[in-house]
Amino acid sequence: MDPAIRGENLKKMNEAMKRYLATPKGKATKARADAAYYSRFKARPDAYLITRDKSLRKRFQISLDEYNALFMEQRGLCACCGQPETIINKYTGKLQPLSVDHDHVTKQNRGLVCARCNRFVIPVAELYPQIFPLALAYLRK
Repeated sequence: MDPAIRGENLKKMNEAMKRYLATPKGKATKARADAAYYSRFKARPDAYLITRDKSLRKRFQISLDEYNALFMEQRGLCACCGQPETIINKYTGKLQPLSVDHDHVTKQNRGLVCARCNRFVIPVAELYPQIFPLALAYLRK
């Protein structure tokens, strides 16, 4: 299928889903689905770890064990700024895990970074290297 047509179809489906979820029937359906998901999630204490491992493998081609080894190698600190993560996950109330930073062109993983560096410092440093010399040194590793 042509990527442009597929993109249009996905956009139409997303818009239709948003309209449906805004209706009372859609809200009830979503509430039931969420309740079923969370009941399964709570029934298995290791569900988070399984989900996290699958997500890391799919998005970054590393296992949870490899992530944990990299985390220990970095002593739990951001590879860019050298600070620990400070963002609290609003759903769990726990510290957010460090993000896997990767080059979007080569798909090579560079290290684990805090949310601040991942969302702001590294993208800006890639565009304006003279502003963030510390981030630039990280990116050149």
